Amino acid sequence: MRHLFPLPGRFGGPRDGKFLFTFALSLLPLTATLGCAADYARVLHITAKLQAAADNASLGSIAKRSPGFKAAGSMMEDGVISVGIADATCLFQRQMTGVRGYQLDSLTPLVAKAGSSLTSTVSFTAHVPSRFLGLLGMRMVTVQGVASSNGRLPQIDASAIQA
Repeated sequence: MRHLFPLPGRFGGPRDGKFLFTFALSLLPLTATLGCAADYARVLHITAKLQAAADNASLGSIAKRSPGFKAAGSMMEDGVISVGIADATCLFQRQMTGVRGYQLDSLTPLVAKAGSSLTSTVSFTAHVPSRFLGLLGMRMVTVQGVASSNGRLPQIDASAIQA
């Protein structure tokens, strides 16, 4: 009967600690892997928040009721719209209020008019500190993003202005 069921007999065999040592040794890479995954998830979460803020700043800075759109409507020549740049910066910072766990290195908004076209580009670079990846020599993870939006000014009939 013992030859029919050899496996159950092994569990009651010698207990010299090999299993415990192997299990303890396997916990080290398992813990490191889970920690790195948690760091990576945090970096992705913060990157998504930063990108959403850049998207909103880019769109909001040339929206029809924005200061940049109004300033572009009164400009006679093409060029950079400084009030739109200030508005994009404010919109980005307002969106990121309360978000922690990153260091913003650069924020570069550009709002410009070319003919009847408006263009807004917001780019950023930030560092996210890591906890477990720091054990592997990666103390900071650099993230970057760019958001662009285009809009058009309404066409004004030249004959209506002359009359």
